[in-house]
Amino acid sequence: MSRFKALNILLASMVVMAVAGCGGNKQTAQKKQDVKWPTKPIQLICPMSAGGDTDYNARTLAKHLEKKLGKPVVVTNVTGSGGAIGSAKVKNSKPDGYTALFAHTALNVSAASKTIDFSYKDFVMGGVAARHIGDALIVSANCPWHSVKEMIDDTKAHPGKYKFPVMTGGTTNWVAVALKNAGAQFNYINSGSAADRIVMLLGGQVDIIHAAIPTVKDYLKTGKFRLLATTTPERVKEYPDVPTLKENGIDCGFYLNYTIFFPKGTDPAIAAKMNAAVADVVKNDKEYASEIQKAYLQTPFCMSIEDSNKYWENEYNTLMKISDQLQGKLTKK
Repeated sequence: MSRFKALNILLASMVVMAVAGCGGNKQTAQKKQDVKWPTKPIQLICPMSAGGDTDYNARTLAKHLEKKLGKPVVVTNVTGSGGAIGSAKVKNSKPDGYTALFAHTALNVSAASKTIDFSYKDFVMGGVAARHIGDALIVSANCPWHSVKEMIDDTKAHPGKYKFPVMTGGTTNWVAVALKNAGAQFNYINSGSAADRIVMLLGGQVDIIHAAIPTVKDYLKTGKFRLLATTTPERVKEYPDVPTLKENGIDCGFYLNYTIFFPKGTDPAIAAKMNAAVADVVKNDKEYASEIQKAYLQTPFCMSIEDSNKYWENEYNTLMKISDQLQGKLTKK
C-alpha cells in the first residue's frame, strides 16, 4: 500500500470517527424525539462580525438546519469585545430554546482573561457543530523571517521594533502570551477583527498577524503572504510543509470548534435535538459539505454533547493556567 493511499484511509477514518461521535446515545435520542421543539424560528447569535469565518459557518449551517428542524434558523450578528457582548446576550436570554449562541475558543479565552465574568459553564451545551481547518502566524512576502526561530531571534535583537496586533480576550491574546513566554519581544498593539488585521498587514502597519488560514488563501496563492507557523495542534493537511507552534517549542495549539450553546435552564432535550439535527447535516448533507470545503477548506465535523463538554473543559482548564498572563497588559493604548 502506498504512503499516499494509507494517509487517505487514515484521514477518512478520522472523519468517520468524528461524525460517529455526533448525536449522543439512544436515551438522549429518545428524549429529543419527545420534546415539542421548535415551533417557531430560532435565533442563532453570532458574536463575531459579518463576513468572517464564524459568521460564514453559522449562516451556512443555519441554512441546512432549517431543512432538518422544519423552522427558520435566523443568524443575528451581535458583535463587540471579542464576542463578549453577543455571548452575554444569549446568556441572559429566556431559556426556551429559541435563542442560541454560535461561539468558539474565544469564549474560553475571554473567560480566562477575565474580560467576561462568565464562561461556557454558564450555558447548556448544544454541541460542537463545525471545525475550522486552523489559524496561523502570517507575514508578508518581503518579511525576512522564514521560521519561528528567526522571528523570535530578530525580536530579541530589536525589542519593540516589530508590531503584532492583538485583541484582548480573543484567540490572538492566547497566541501573543505564548510567543511572549517563548521570548518574542514584539510591540503588541490593539487590533480589531481578523479582517482588520489583514488590512493592517497589507498596508504595512504591522509586521505579523494571527488569522484564519482560509481568510488569506488568495494572498497565499498570489505570494503576497506567507505562513510562518500554524496555531493548530497538528499540521494542516492542506499546508503540510508549514510547522506548528508546538513543533517550535511554543506552548499553544488549538482548533476553532464552532459550538452551539443555549441559555442556562434550557431543557437538555432541546439541546439534544439540536445536536442530532447538526449530526444529520454533517453525516448526510452533501451540499453542506461541498459549500464549506469550497469556502473554507473544511470537512464536516461535529461532536456529541458529552464529548463537546469534555473538549471545552480541557481547553478552559488549559487557559486558566495562564489566566494571570492573559490578563496582563500586552498592548499599548
